[in-house]
Amino acid sequence: MWLLASSVFLCLTLGDAVMCRRCYTLRPWIPCTPEGGICAAVANEMLCMTLKVYKDFELWQKILSCTKIDDDRCDEWHIDDTSGRMFAYSCCSSKDFCNED
Repeated sequence: MWLLASSVFLCLTLGDAVMCRRCYTLRPWIPCTPEGGICAAVANEMLCMTLKVYKDFELWQKILSCTKIDDDRCDEWHIDDTSGRMFAYSCCSSKDFCNED
């Protein structure tokens, strides 16, 4: 019963929120950490975000999270002159867990 009440409360609280995957470390050889992490991108306030880090032109790490809707990094990329790593940001709100695509 407690689980049902919690689920109803969560749905009423989040309203039109899109659920996003949250991973601070996701590498080809390391699973998502924290495992099962999620965040809610509330409509007109937040977006799901993916940050892909490339090292030597190969995907080295992904970071999945939520970000503010006015985050100017969305759909941007840059190369760090010191490390040579490329950082590519993308944001979405089209469906639940869209930042996993």
